[in-house]
Amino acid sequence: YSMRNLLSMETISGNDFSSLRGYYLTDPNCNINEERTKLSKYLANYCTIELEEFPEAISFFESIISDPDTELDSVYAVIDAGYTYLLMDNGGKSDYVGKMAELKPKTEKDFRIMSDGLLSELFEIIQTEPEEPNVEYAFDLKHNYPNPFNTSTTISFSLPLSTQKAELKIYNIRGQLVRELALNIKSGIGSIAWDGLDSYGRKVGSGIYFYKLTADKKEIIKKMVLM
Repeated sequence: YSMRNLLSMETISGNDFSSLRGYYLTDPNCNINEERTKLSKYLANYCTIELEEFPEAISFFESIISDPDTELDSVYAVIDAGYTYLLMDNGGKSDYVGKMAELKPKTEKDFRIMSDGLLSELFEIIQTEPEEPNVEYAFDLKHNYPNPFNTSTTISFSLPLSTQKAELKIYNIRGQLVRELALNIKSGIGSIAWDGLDSYGRKVGSGIYFYKLTADKKEIIKKMVLM
C-alpha cells in the first residue's frame, strides 16, 4: 500500500521519478520477497512512463505479455501498454511502434473499447441494463458522477416503492468486496456518495471499481474509475 502511494505522492513532492525508480528497484524492503519485487518492477516502470521514456516502458509490458505469470498480468500489461501509447501520442512521439504493433490503439475510443472488453471477459462481468422505465421509481442505477473521480463520487438510483431490501456494494477489479453502502429505500429515488474508503476507513488505490445495486433478486452493475 505504501509503495503504491509513493508514486502518487512524488507528483507533489518534487517529481523526481528517476530516484523513485531506483528506490523501487534497489531498496531491500521493496524486494523482500517475490511478490514485492514483482510490484516494485511494475511501479518502477510507471516511473519510466512519468519520465516519458515510453519505448522502454512499452518494452517492459511486451516482456510480460510474452511470458506472463498469470492471465491477469497479461491483461493488465496489454491495457497499460495501450495507455502508454496514448500518452506517447500526446507527447508528439507517435511514430514509435514496439515489437507488438497490435498493442497500439488507433484512437482513445478504440482503447476504451478494447480495455473494457478484456476486463469484462476476464472477470465474466455482465453489465445488465434496466428495461425502459414506464412507471415512476423503476429499478435503475445511474452512472456515478463525476467519473473518473478523485476524492468522492455520487451514485444515484431508483427503486420501486414495493422494494423491501436493497444493497449497494462496491468491488475492486479482482471481485473483492471493498465497501457496502447503506441505502434509504423509503423514498424510491435517492443518491449516495462514496468517499473512496473501504470498510475499514482506509483509502483505496487508484483503479477500476464496480458498483452493484441489488434489490428483489435483480441487480445492475456499473463501472467507475478512481484516479
